[in-house]
Amino acid sequence: DAFAVRLGVESMEKLRESLRGSIENERKAGAREDMEKQLVEQLVAANRFDLPANLVASQTEHFFQSNRHRLARMGASHDYLKEQEAEMRKTSAESAERALRKTIIFQEIAAKENIRVEIQDIQEHLSRLAMYYGTTVDKMLQEVRQRNGLAAMQGEILDIKVTQFIIGAAQVTHEDAAPTAEREG
Repeated sequence: DAFAVRLGVESMEKLRESLRGSIENERKAGAREDMEKQLVEQLVAANRFDLPANLVASQTEHFFQSNRHRLARMGASHDYLKEQEAEMRKTSAESAERALRKTIIFQEIAAKENIRVEIQDIQEHLSRLAMYYGTTVDKMLQEVRQRNGLAAMQGEILDIKVTQFIIGAAQVTHEDAAPTAEREG
């Protein structure tokens, strides 16, 4: 109990309850993220259309350079990066096409369903970010503006709102792993 008290909790039992709750919340959040990812992947796969080649090329290069810089910061050698370049370009192209399709589909859904990012949405998002980073909303807004990130933030918020709309409109079914014939046999 002394350990729990040092952590600011009444007792070990309260600490255990708190940890159980945190773990359960993490599990639920992970399950929701998995479901959201699957729905988006199905939506993108079901809606095939041509993309402007120059847009794909630009986004592919952006993804490639971002991945390359990230790996270099993590200590990847120049030789390793050169060796992996073809594979990195391939995965960057796939990711770019998927991201562009998702963006276009989400923009179409938002327009059709009149989903918009309002000032209140931005304020709430900034408030959550400020709380997460342990700063004030004003400082968070200043940071976002300094990085020219307001448009990106609006895009993130729109993605969240469209995803919530899709989930609300989706009919989720659970499939059994074993085929019917095996269950009956």
